[in-house]
Amino acid sequence: MKSLDHRLIAILVLLGVTAAATAQAGHYYEAITLNEAAGMPGGSQESTVHAWVDGDNAKIEFQNAAQGGLFQEGSYLVTTDAGGTLYLVDPEKMTITTLDFEQIMGMAGSMMEAMGGVVNMEFGNFSSEKISEESGEPILGHATTRYHYQTGYTMAISVMGFKRESRIETDNQAWCSDDFDAGGLRVWLRPDRFRTGNEEFDQLIRQQYETMDCLPLRNEIITTTSGSGDTTVTTTKTDVVVIREESVAASVFELPAGYEQVSLMEGITSGLEDSGEEEDDGPMPNIRDLFRR
Repeated sequence: MKSLDHRLIAILVLLGVTAAATAQAGHYYEAITLNEAAGMPGGSQESTVHAWVDGDNAKIEFQNAAQGGLFQEGSYLVTTDAGGTLYLVDPEKMTITTLDFEQIMGMAGSMMEAMGGVVNMEFGNFSSEKISEESGEPILGHATTRYHYQTGYTMAISVMGFKRESRIETDNQAWCSDDFDAGGLRVWLRPDRFRTGNEEFDQLIRQQYETMDCLPLRNEIITTTSGSGDTTVTTTKTDVVVIREESVAASVFELPAGYEQVSLMEGITSGLEDSGEEEDDGPMPNIRDLFRR
């Protein structure tokens, strides 16, 4: 009986070790995003990220990125709370920037206030419809569910009394897998991580993902912007091309010592200077450029 107890204890210990190893298993993935704008100069831009994830920890490294954005090649994002707090690290400049997307959108409002009412921006006429939810094709050996949504809103910008109104319609398809549950995987692969501070706008974003308790392995978004007789169609496709389990050292998610902490505005200004872009095109182009991948 004593021998049996020892064997039982040995089995339980082995099971405990196995369970611990499974719980601690991290993930590595690579994703490619292609932006194509019909009829626009330099019509397509491709960017790639390599990412390491362990639970709520994530490091997203930009291997190549669209010029003029905040995310430059070689820079990376780090979070230890599934995106609640995001740090942008630039090894070339040895800087760390804390990203707050509500603050980013708030800066647009602050800039307009600073202009004394010369520029005013309003959002309205929100719409959101779930078109379908059905079985999708397997991606990288993982079963998926394909979600299809259509949303829209109207954006009105007034400059010195001259008003321009645009309608933005979005057709979004996402192929989601239930095989992954690490919070850090959602930091880059789910757009509902962004918050603008505009309640209706944020609800519009959430509505597209609130029924999706899964990880998008592919996203295709077609955005049609129309107004003043002009129509622009932009297609954004994000594909996870590699995803696998692997052990990730805790040091991967540590912020480097000795780097300078810089403000978000400094990071934006620096990104514009590096790209050679002008800063006098108004707030919206600059804010939009932050999210170019």
